[in-house]
Amino acid sequence: MRTEKEKMLNGQLYDASDPVLVAERQRARRLARLFNQTLETDGDRPSQLLSELLGIAGPGCYIEPTLRCDYGYNTEVSKPGVPMGNNVTVAAGAVVPKDLADNVVVGGNPARVIRKLA
Repeated sequence: MRTEKEKMLNGQLYDASDPVLVAERQRARRLARLFNQTLETDGDRPSQLLSELLGIAGPGCYIEPTLRCDYGYNTEVSKPGVPMGNNVTVAAGAVVPKDLADNVVVGGNPARVIRKLA
């Protein structure tokens, strides 16, 4: 029988209250909070936190706080030079090959705007 995490990663219905998933969400939130509290003078600390939180944070990757995520893994940020606007939500598994405007939800491969936010 599959674990709840395996079900989640395979896109099946899963129980988010599973203790493993709860612990992983808490870990991701802690790391995101630490990242969001970094300062411009913190040197490599923000990059170190991103590498610990995300599946892949490629060289030259830059994310401006505030960052939020549920788990962090399976998130790859590897293409520098693709600006994303403010208040952008990127769906799991989305591949973003071009600039994104403010206030949108995107998903798919390649990513497309699913919804505009108010």
